[in-house]
Amino acid sequence: MLLTPPAVLILLGPLGAGKTTLVRQLLTRWGYTGRVASPSFDLVHRYPLPGRTVYHVDLYRVDDPREVEALDLPAPGEAGTVVVAEWGAALRDWYPDRLELELTWGPDAGSRRPELRAFGECRARLKAWLEGR
Repeated sequence: MLLTPPAVLILLGPLGAGKTTLVRQLLTRWGYTGRVASPSFDLVHRYPLPGRTVYHVDLYRVDDPREVEALDLPAPGEAGTVVVAEWGAALRDWYPDRLELELTWGPDAGSRRPELRAFGECRARLKAWLEGR
């Protein structure tokens, strides 16, 4: 799977595009049964799950990429971690090996158009995943 730890997924897109909803679905798929709220005010929610610890990050209010250092996020490539960051463009320098998913509005009401991009070592992971489908 693309998000096998260690992994980083940066979510981009306009307000209301479904970034938090996507994170809820990922956490549910990985076995989390509690409430998943956007970490807009706390900036980071941590979910310890079997086989991984998920860091749900919301950087909507972070203007300076240097502020990322104060968030106590896992180091790049840290075993057992998955970082999923809404509005995560400020993490690009912090995590050079990452996936980015941009959600834009689709042609039909309520539809979305996803665009997935891979950077660094994640390119090989994405290629292998696509070839195995």
